[in-house]
Amino acid sequence: MSDKPTKERSSLWLRVQAGLALLFFLIGMAGAFLPLLPTTVFWIIACVFAFRASPKLRRRMLEHPTFGPGLKLWFEHGAISRRSKLIAILSMLVSGLVTTALLWGKAVVLLIIWGCLGAVALWMLSRPTGKRD
Repeated sequence: MSDKPTKERSSLWLRVQAGLALLFFLIGMAGAFLPLLPTTVFWIIACVFAFRASPKLRRRMLEHPTFGPGLKLWFEHGAISRRSKLIAILSMLVSGLVTTALLWGKAVVLLIIWGCLGAVALWMLSRPTGKRD
């Protein structure tokens, strides 16, 4: 990935993306204190915009000892590590079971929730687990 902005990524568009990164980060921060407002989703969106808007931040994210290898694997190969898949799917399973216990008797809602969890799990399992040759 080049650190130089291309013609499609004008200076204005980079500023817009940086502003969106800040906005989604702040919404996520509010979600840490307000019930029913998620934090993680907004922070992930903020990271995507920050990654695109700032070559310096992109470089720092890719060089991060914990998150860098997974980011490189995703951006270079569209892959998710086996460990990350396992953690994500187990987390979805636990979340689905807790939700089922809390919403027992609401069949339509539970079908929608389990359908979404299943679709995400299938998509994740369809991703490669290693580098492409």
